Parts: sequence; C-alpha cells; structure tokens
Amino acid sequence: MFRRSRRKIIVSIMLSLIVLLVVTLAVVMQVSFREIRQSNQQMQQHFEKLYEPGDKPMMSEEEIEEERRAVTERSIQLLMQHIFIIGGAAILVLCGFSFFLARWIIRPLEENDKKQKQFISDASHELKTPVAIIGTNAQMLSRELGENEWLSNIRYENERMGDLVKQLLELSRAENTEALMEQVDLSRIVTGEVLSFDSLAFEQGKQIESNIAEDIHMTGNASQLTQLVSVLLDNALRHGRGSKIEVVLEKREHGAFLSVENEGEAIPPEKQRHLFDRFYRVSEDRNSEGHHYGLGLSIAKAVVEKHGGSIKVLCQEGKVCFQITLPGKYRESYDRFTF
Repeated sequence: MFRRSRRKIIVSIMLSLIVLLVVTLAVVMQVSFREIRQSNQQMQQHFEKLYEPGDKPMMSEEEIEEERRAVTERSIQLLMQHIFIIGGAAILVLCGFSFFLARWIIRPLEENDKKQKQFISDASHELKTPVAIIGTNAQMLSRELGENEWLSNIRYENERMGDLVKQLLELSRAENTEALMEQVDLSRIVTGEVLSFDSLAFEQGKQIESNIAEDIHMTGNASQLTQLVSVLLDNALRHGRGSKIEVVLEKREHGAFLSVENEGEAIPPEKQRHLFDRFYRVSEDRNSEGHHYGLGLSIAKAVVEKHGGSIKVLCQEGKVCFQITLPGKYRESYDRFTF
C-alpha cells in the first residue's frame, strides 16, 4: 500500500517540478534568442557604420550575412548544449529530491501503520489465553450447574470473541509474517476448497460451478493460498443472491488467473475502494452474525500481496466477481506454470 503511495507522490512531485523546469527553460530560451537577435542586429549595424557610402568594403553583403548566420548558429548550439546539460542535471537532482521528499512524507504513515499492526498482533495474542480460559470455565460450570440462559450467553459471546481473535491473528500473520514458500499445486488447492464448500452450498440451495485448469504450480504458501480461496468462496456464499457461484482458474500469459463470481447487488464504486479495509462492511449494519467481522477480504488481499499478485472486484450485469492475478511464466518443457 505504502509503496504505491510513495510512487504516486514521487511521480506527482517530479511532474510538477519538471513542468516548472520546462517552463523556466522555455523562458530562458526565449530571452536568449531575443538577445541573440539583438546582438546580430547590432553587429550588422556595426559593419554598416565601418564603411561610408562609396568605400569598398572588405566583405560583401553576402559574406556579412553568412557570418551573421554562422555566429547565430554557434550561439544557438552553445545555448542548447547548456540547456540540455543544466536540464539533465536538474532532472536528476529533482528525482533524488522527489524520492527523499516522498519517503519523508510517507514515513510517519508507515510507522503509524506498523504500530497499529503490531498492536493488533500483540492484543490478539494477549486475548487468546483469557478467551480460552473463559471458555473452559464456562464449560466446567455448565457441567456442575447445568445449562442456563446466562451460561449459554457467556459461551456464545466467548465463541464470538474467540473467532475475532483468531481472524485478527490470521490477518497479522498474513501481513507481517514471512511464510514458508515452496512449490505447491494451485489447481489442487482450488479444487479441494471447491469440494469442501460444495456441501455448504447445497445446504443453502446453491451450486458451485468450477472451471479449473490442471497442473498450475507455483512457489507459495499452501496454507495461505488455501485460506485465500476459502475466504472468497465463503464471501460468495454469504453475499450471493442467486443459486450459482462460478470459480475459474486458468493460465494467463504472465501468470495464473483466479476468479470467484456470484450473483448479487452491485457494490457502489465509493464502497469498492474500501472493500479490502479491515472491519469494513458494505452494509451499514454492524452486527457480526455468523462470526464475520469484515476481516476476510483484508486477509485475502494480504495473502495475494505476499505472493506478489493483485486482487480486484468487478460489478456488472447483476454479478459480483473477485479477480486475482498471480505472477508467473509458462514453461513449454514442463507444460505447466511455475512462479
């Protein structure tokens, strides 16, 4: 996120400074050309004053005109050389200055984001133990006292808290932890998750249709990639309005392409920009029914970025489609994608 912001800042600063530089050089050139023309006119007048009418000049008018043009061309060439040298040096200096300024602007935001992520990680780890203890104690009390409304409520809320802590830890690991990368079969991972969600889809009266290319291998973390597919399928099941969910995995020229599409209401563009933010929900209703807290797509984005890919959402013709691209290249000798 901050890399893109830094690049945008550098580009905007450089463009502004380069425009200013070009305008300045243009003004300098205009003034210089005017001075060159004035110098030529003065030189012409000087030659004319040297000779009275009737005197035989040492140079003909054609020779004087040719000399004047030669002087003008040499002056212009010298001016252009100086402009290119000074302009090139100025652009290099501006590049360095823009990079330094962008880093200086972004640094407080990076530090704040790093502290925020560290706080989430620390808080999640600290909450994990007391949540587990509360759950155990509630279970022991239910055995001694029997089930009652209060204990049931304690256990329900504790489960919600446990799920939230679990998702926060997953998000922290996806964002901050360097996962073990190894050769994995992406086709097999996607196929396995589709089979796992088939029964859930059937219970909801939905059907998952898949078109998964075989033998797409990549260097990645199997656990994180499994979680990525799981998040997208879970999101499609929960928010899909129709009865069909389409999953596509195919080879592309520069990598693998994964899409999960479901029928649903179009998401407004202003909300699409925040879909991958932590705790963000399209609906204004902030309840966490089903133990979902708006962290799934944040986890998905973190996993995709860890693998050097990109994720986006498209809404058209009554369908919502999440598209993921993972970089790689196709090797004919192995007839598979490797990343």
